[in-house]
Amino acid sequence: MPTKLRAVGSQEQELRALLNEVPDAQVVCRTRHDWPFDKARPGRVLPRGISARPQADGTALIVETCGRCGTERRYLTGAGGRLDEISTARYHHPADWVKIPREFRAGPRVFRREQFRRLEEQLSVLVARAVAQAQAEKVPVVCQGPPPVPAVKFQGGIA
Repeated sequence: MPTKLRAVGSQEQELRALLNEVPDAQVVCRTRHDWPFDKARPGRVLPRGISARPQADGTALIVETCGRCGTERRYLTGAGGRLDEISTARYHHPADWVKIPREFRAGPRVFRREQFRRLEEQLSVLVARAVAQAQAEKVPVVCQGPPPVPAVKFQGGIA
């Protein structure tokens, strides 16, 4: 049985071409969705985007919808509407969701990098403005890195 072999460079080019087709909201959501449950607090009104659909067997289907991309995350409760930690979520993407084949292994890091690539021009303009403003105000531009580590002289023995 013949196998498909691709050069790494061509696979990267294919992935880049696929990423160019992905809308901005989906790029952001593939790193972290805007789930309503993340905003829910006990004793308060549930945020918009959470609904319950009763089922014939006495369970309920809890559906939450991502506020950015429209993806639905669905949980099936136990009898009486009880949710527990073993309730697994099923995801339903909108019709315009761009599918990336699994062979590309495009995880959250790939999409975070794509998000930064798309924002690169805006971020460089932001940095240039900040530097220009600091120079106009004659404020030294400070590069903040980690604090220096003090040198410790070894005294010998076991600490």
